[in-house]
Parts: sequence; structure tokens; C-alpha cells
Amino acid sequence: MKINFYRTLVILLCFSTSNFFGQTPSCPSPFVYTDGGAFIQAYNPALPFSATNPANTTIPVFGSGLTLMPNINGGSPSPTFYTTSGGTYWWWNGSAWINTNHSTGNGAAVNLGGCGTKIYNLVGGTGQIYVYNGTGPGTLLTTITSFNGGGPYDIVTDCNCNFYLLNGSSSPQTLTMYNSAGAQVCSYNLVNYPNTSAGGGFAIIGNTIYVQNNLASGFYIGTLAGANVTFTNVAGNTGAGDFASCPTCPSLPATAFTPAGSTIGCGSTTANVVASTTVSPVSYTWSGPGVVGGVNSATATVNVGGVYTCTLSSPGCPPTQTIVSTTVTATPPMTVSVVYSNSLSCTQNSAILTASPGPSNMTYTWTGPGVIAGANSQNATANLGGVYSVTLQNSVSGCKTVTTITLPAGGSAPILTITPSSSNMCPGSSVNLSAAGATSYAWSPATGLNTTTGPNVVSTTSVTTVYTIVGTVGSCTSQATATVVVNPKPSATLTFTNPTCGLNNGIIVIANTSGAGQTVLSYGSSAGSVSGQTVSGLGAGSPIITLTNNFGCTFTISATLVNQPGPTAIATTTVGATCNSNNGSLTFGAPTGGTGPYSFSFNNGPFTATSPVNNLVGGTYTVTVKDFNGCTFSTSVVVPTTPSISAVGVSTTAATCNQANGSMTVTSVTGGQAAYTYAFNGGGFIATNNIGGLTAGGQVIVVKDVNGCTFTVNPVVPNLGGPSAATVTVTNAACGLNNGSATVTAITGGAPTYSYSFNGGAFTTLSSVVGMAAGPKSVIIKDANGCTLTI
Repeated sequence: MKINFYRTLVILLCFSTSNFFGQTPSCPSPFVYTDGGAFIQAYNPALPFSATNPANTTIPVFGSGLTLMPNINGGSPSPTFYTTSGGTYWWWNGSAWINTNHSTGNGAAVNLGGCGTKIYNLVGGTGQIYVYNGTGPGTLLTTITSFNGGGPYDIVTDCNCNFYLLNGSSSPQTLTMYNSAGAQVCSYNLVNYPNTSAGGGFAIIGNTIYVQNNLASGFYIGTLAGANVTFTNVAGNTGAGDFASCPTCPSLPATAFTPAGSTIGCGSTTANVVASTTVSPVSYTWSGPGVVGGVNSATATVNVGGVYTCTLSSPGCPPTQTIVSTTVTATPPMTVSVVYSNSLSCTQNSAILTASPGPSNMTYTWTGPGVIAGANSQNATANLGGVYSVTLQNSVSGCKTVTTITLPAGGSAPILTITPSSSNMCPGSSVNLSAAGATSYAWSPATGLNTTTGPNVVSTTSVTTVYTIVGTVGSCTSQATATVVVNPKPSATLTFTNPTCGLNNGIIVIANTSGAGQTVLSYGSSAGSVSGQTVSGLGAGSPIITLTNNFGCTFTISATLVNQPGPTAIATTTVGATCNSNNGSLTFGAPTGGTGPYSFSFNNGPFTATSPVNNLVGGTYTVTVKDFNGCTFSTSVVVPTTPSISAVGVSTTAATCNQANGSMTVTSVTGGQAAYTYAFNGGGFIATNNIGGLTAGGQVIVVKDVNGCTFTVNPVVPNLGGPSAATVTVTNAACGLNNGSATVTAITGGAPTYSYSFNGGAFTTLSSVVGMAAGPKSVIIKDANGCTLTI
């Protein structure tokens, strides 16, 4: 048996023999058909099982297998039932079963599921699937090995020609969907489903599965949710036959509509229809009396009024489908005529324009050179000849049409308007005047006008003037006036103080000399800062002063300010300080720039005319000169200094033997300026840097440089004294012999090594002598420096 998904219709439909149980089935239909009895029966899922649900049709059961689908053999009715018998396909023609004489391809392929233009045949024992297209024998499409021997033996199709097999006899129990090529697409697990095998059939309506099998008691209804189909056993029995229903799919949320203003007619030959859904992906198929574009798009274009239907399909597990429709209105074209009455003349200033017909749902829009009333009415009033256009629009359908009419110019007196009729301006400015309502214009007087003809003139009058304008249309004239008021402008004189010292310290004082009847509201300047009528902070230049009065008129005046620069330099003469003393001086010379007389400031002291400044030590000083205008210039002046002698190096030679034979020599001079002279021990200055013949003791040396700077040092000449005492031990001569001796010891003073002379003999280093005769003796002791001691 074969059944398909269809949009779930939650409605209660009463059984009707003519609609559901007669000789010709129809689609869409909410019924599940079964061949479990002598006649094909119709089961209404919206009603409980009863003695009349399912109910018999008048179509006799024939052959094996059952499906309901479009007629693919060129006959009627369509849709119709198909079955198999004797290995060929048969279909119901409304009164009898017709043999196609087309082989099923396999005599056991008796389980049918049809959709669109093909029938699938299932061989229950092998899982072989055959396909038939109405033109020849069924051919093998594929073999579902996993189904082999499953049950119940039935095949179901959906609106997209996918087919479904229900395996309830082996584990795992599954509901599996395959595409038209035989490839598996979706699989669902069966929950609470009994173990079934061959026999019976199943149907799918929306997300609900209906199953009847001759090996299972009762009727099973399952709900498809997620990856599972959960079944419940209910009382009732449709008979263990094949099932069939119209091939459809579960619905998806969708609407169809015709956009506002999208109508045929009203100047448009096409309209749009739109299908809308939140599901994606989705495909579209439009049908209707005049689809000319977008047949497979969300938006289709149509050119005939009527009802248009869109089938929206979405793939998935399971696939879904919805059919929605919308109506397009075709509006007939509008026609209109326009007439005028009351022709224009010099005495008839207006005419009536009328558009016909004028139903109540029409709106009007008149345009033209002289519409003065009724621009949005059926009747308009015009005062000028020319072409007039009226647009009529149906406020219900939105359709509109445009018609024109020419109104002859009948010499009606012009109605003049002047813009502006009154204006104000300031002397030296201009005002534009425009006239309308006539075909030619004459202006008077000519005072201040750039032209006296035409609708537009420019007035530059310097006095208040009333202009008269004569407008002409044909032979008719009229006139109007326009007043141009010339307001006074302010005036002023300036006094100023020039800026000085290169600064922005100039000042301008504004004297208001404006005439009576006006008030100066503001004073402005292109430079500086304005406070009241005084402008300050001005540098050299010609600032522009602006006065604005209560009429908005302005007056400008300028003054040229010249900057009076201050001193830019000062000459100075310095005398350097010498010998580290405060004997330097600074004398001011002539300043450069500025205005005399000048005064001077030394080291930021008070300004005075005194010069020079004396008793200065060497260093850097700040000198400032100020001119008559108080402008100052400062600079730094260096008073040089000549350094004095800071150190003198001296070497000395000691005096020896307490004699005047010492000396000293100046070996170096630090600082000062050569050449140097020397004064020793209070003597006069000489160029010789040494002196001798000095006794031991303190000395005085004064060194003087070429600048007369002196430096005094006090070297000491040391004394190197001779021997001052010694011990002589004598051994007297005995027995009149020369056997006496003398020995020197314990010498005090002098510088070793010592030598000795006994009794006037030669000096030797021997400190004793022997072989001396008795009598007076002497010994002389001499040290290393030649100093002697006689004992």
C-alpha cells in the first residue's frame, strides 16, 4: 500500500458518498484508504474508530497493493487508484479497473507507493524497489538490503517523491526515508512498536504514523518527534490491507500576499505576488492564470487578474510543503474629459475648468499658469490662458490618469502681485523686486532701477522711493506699487595713539557722529579688542572700524597706526679690573634706535644718566637703556679681569759652618703676566731670579709681573753647622819615650764623615794617634762640609 504526507487538517469532515466513497477519489483529502475488505474503505483520522469509520466506498478491491496518485496513463479521473494484478499495473477509471499491460518488472513487486509521475513497487521479501513512469515496464531502482524481510510490506511516498519503508520485524525497528534515486536520507527509531512482519500497511499524515498488521492486535498510531516515532495501541481495526492516501507533505508556516498598490491596470501591465516563510531552505512554485516571471521565486510577476497559488517545499526529515494563495485585482483603464466655461476677457477675469465624469471616489489635481481656486476639486478656477492639466486618481484602486485642455487667453485684466511690496535697505545696497500676473511690465520712476521693463528689477536708489508697476495682458492692464525705504547709516570720527616699542599697545577712540533718529547698536574692529567705543591692543596697521545701527546699516572707517620702535642696541666701553681688584669701569655709549633722551640702568638698578660706572671687579653686568617713550633694551657687558700672581716656587741652598754662604732661586711663577721682576729681602726689583751670600734663616722674596701685581713668599735658608764638641782621650808618654797617644770620640755636631789632623799634621780619617812624645798637643776635627773644631 502507499500513502503520502499532507498538510495536517485539524477539521472534522463528515463522510460523503459523493466526495469520498463514490467512484472517483479526489485530492487533497484527509482520508486513509485501505483495501482490507471487499471494497476500498476510507478512514477519517479526525474521528474515533466506529462501525462507520472506516466506511466502504463503492470501489471494489482488486489485485494486490494500493496507491492513490495522479493518473500517469493519460486517462481520467486524476487522481485515481493504482494496483497490480498478474504482474501488470492497473488503474481505476471511475467505473472499472483498467489494465495498462505494463509489467511490474517482478511479479512479487505488489506493494505500491505513487507520487507525481512515478510508482514505486516493493518486493517485501527482498527489499527490491521497482519504479514505473506510465510508459513501459517497471525497472529495478535499488535494493534496500537492510529491509530484507521487514514488515509490514508496504511503501509510502511524499509530495517530493521520496519513499518510506517501515521495518517492524527486526532490530533496530526503523522508519526510513529514501530519495527518488533510492539513497537513504532520514531514519527514525520506533518506540513501543510491536514486532510485525508481512501483511497490512501504513500511512503517514503530518507527523502521525498509522499502522495495521495482521500479526499485531489493534491499530497503532505513532508520533514522529526528533529522531523517534513513539507508538500507542488503540482499539479498532481497519483490516490488514494496504493503505493509500493523497501524496502530500507536512505543512510549513507560510503566507501569500499581493503588495499594496500592485494592481494590473492604472498604467501598469503587471503586478507582483509574494510568498513568505521563516523556513530555510525552501523552494517555490507559482501557478495561476498569468504568471510571466519568477515562477520558482518568492516573488512572481503576473499580467492577468485572478487567484495565484504558490507551493512552498522544504527538504529535511521529513520534507514539508504548504500551498498558499493570493488574489490580484485587474482594474480597467480610466477615461476623463475636460471642458471650460466663462471665457476669459478684460471684464471676465476667470474661467471654470471641469473634469468629467466625477465619481465620489476620485481625487483631482489641477496645474497650469493661472489656477486660483479649486486646485483639488472637480471644478477649478483659472485666470490666465494656457495649457492646464488635471490628474484624476481613484482613491480606492489607486489608478490615475492625466488629461490636458487649452484655455484661450481672453484679455482678462491681470492680477498683479509684487514681491516684496515693501522693503527696507541701507544706502549703497540693493533690493530685488519681482512682479507676477501679467505678460509685460513697465516700472516707474526709473530712479535707481537697473531696467524699467520686465518682471524682475533691481533697485539701488539712495532715497526712499515708491515704484509703480503697470502690468499688461493682451489689451488689459492693471497696476500695483512697491515701496523701497532707504534707511540712514551711521558715521564716526577716530582719534588714536600709535603703538610703541614694537608692542600691540595702540589705541583708537571712536566718536559717534551719526544723525538723529538712529542708534548705534555695536562697534567692531578688524583688530584689537573693543570695549565700548575704545579699541585697544593695536599694533601697526590700518584696522577697519565698523558701526552698525538699529536699521542694520553699517559704516566703516579706518586709521593708520605707525609703531614707534624702541632702542635696539647700546655701545659700551670697559676698562678691565687688574690684580683681582675692583678697579674696572664701564662707560655707556650711544644707543641705536628709540627716541632720546635716554637713561641707563646698571644691573637692574634705577635709571640714571650717570656714566661711567667705576670700581668694578671683573665679571658680566646687565645694562639697560630706556628711551623717551619708555621702550627699553637690555644687554650683557663683560668687564674683563687681569689675573694676579697666585703662587711662586722657590728653591734654597743652606748656609754652612754658620757662615753667609746660603742662596735661593725663584723656580716658578703661577698667574700674572710676564715679564717678572724680583726683590730679595727688601732690595730693589731686579730681573735676576736668584741671590746668594745668605746666612741661615727666614728670607723675603717679592715677585712683580708686568702689570705691577705682586706676590710675596717667605722661604727659609737652612743652616748646616760644623762640629761643636768632642772627647779626646790622652795616654801620656812614659819613661821619656815617645809612647804617648790620643783618641777622639763623642763628636757633637757637623756632618759625618769626619777627618782628623793631629799636631798640624795632614787630615786623615784616623781618630787616634800613637808614638807621641810628652808635651802640649792639638787636634783639628773636620766634618763632611769642611767645618772644623780645634781642641
